[in-house]
Amino acid sequence: MTSPEIVIMKHPDRNVDALHTQLQKQGAIVVIVGDSNRRGALMCAIDAFTVGVQLGGPVTIVQDDVEICRNFVPYLAQYLPHFERFQTVIQWFMNGGAFNAAYDVYKALLLEQTPDRFLSTQAVTYSHNTAANILAYLKKAEPGLRPDDLGCKHGDDAIVRDALIWIGKPYYIHVPALVQHVGEDSVVAPGLTLYDGFRQSKCYVGRGFDAMTLKVPEPFNWKER
Repeated sequence: MTSPEIVIMKHPDRNVDALHTQLQKQGAIVVIVGDSNRRGALMCAIDAFTVGVQLGGPVTIVQDDVEICRNFVPYLAQYLPHFERFQTVIQWFMNGGAFNAAYDVYKALLLEQTPDRFLSTQAVTYSHNTAANILAYLKKAEPGLRPDDLGCKHGDDAIVRDALIWIGKPYYIHVPALVQHVGEDSVVAPGLTLYDGFRQSKCYVGRGFDAMTLKVPEPFNWKER
C-alpha cells in the first residue's frame, strides 16, 4: 500500500517532534515546512502547498498543533487510490460546531460540503490537481493581501476556503474526526482558547482509538469530477 505523504506546517516556537515521530511510526512520508521568519499563516500555507504539489500525489497537510489517533496513517492510505479519480478533498478534523449529531465510531461517513462552509486546515488531504489549483490561487491572492504583524491579512483557513470557492470544489468532512486540535495558543488570532466550544472537534475518537477498526465507506459515495 502507498505511504501517505504528509506535510506539517510548523510555526515558530512550536515543537513538532512528537507529531513527526508519530506520523513516521504509522508509515507516513513526512516533510516539515517551517516559518522561522514569522511570515504568517498564508505564506507558510503557500510553502506547504508548494512542497505538496512537488511530491506529485495526494497530499495531507496538517498544522503543528494537532493530535492523531492510532493507525490514522494506514487508515488514510486506504483512500489514496481514489483521490485522483474523484479530485477531492477530505477534512479529518472539523470545528466544534460543524458536526454535533450522534455518530457511529465503527462506521465512517463522508459528508459532502459546499466550499463556502470550509472552516479549518488543521488536517486535510487534497488530490494533487486540487492542491495545484489551490496553490495557484494562493499565489495569485498573496500580492493583494495587506501584511500585518502576523504576515498576512487572513489565516490560511479563510484563503483556502476562498480557493475552493474559486475552483468550484466541494469537500468532504470525515466523521468521526480522527484528528484533534490541541494547540492552546492561536497564531492567527491570539487570545483564543481551546475551550470556547469551537476550536476542538466534538466527535474526535480519542488518541487511543484504532482507526483501522472503522468501516471505510464502500462504495465511495463521491461524485466523479
